[in-house]
Amino acid sequence: MGKIRTAKVKRVAREIMEKYGPRVSTSFEENKLLVRQVLTGQVSKKFANKVAGYLTRLAKLAQRKAAQEQAQAESG
Repeated sequence: MGKIRTAKVKRVAREIMEKYGPRVSTSFEENKLLVRQVLTGQVSKKFANKVAGYLTRLAKLAQRKAAQEQAQAESG
């Protein structure tokens, strides 16, 4: 079974992705620092880590999608 994330984690991660898109990376450690800067003092460390992990996943999915689109554009 996969890891299940709450709607709140997903919502906060998507909001951060929209506002700070260029600063989001595929590195969990960098995203963890970004989340702590954005959500200063508002949330627990555990919640911030969950959001950072989901941000990392979203960034990797976006990267794969862009690579596939580029490959399709090149092939025809």
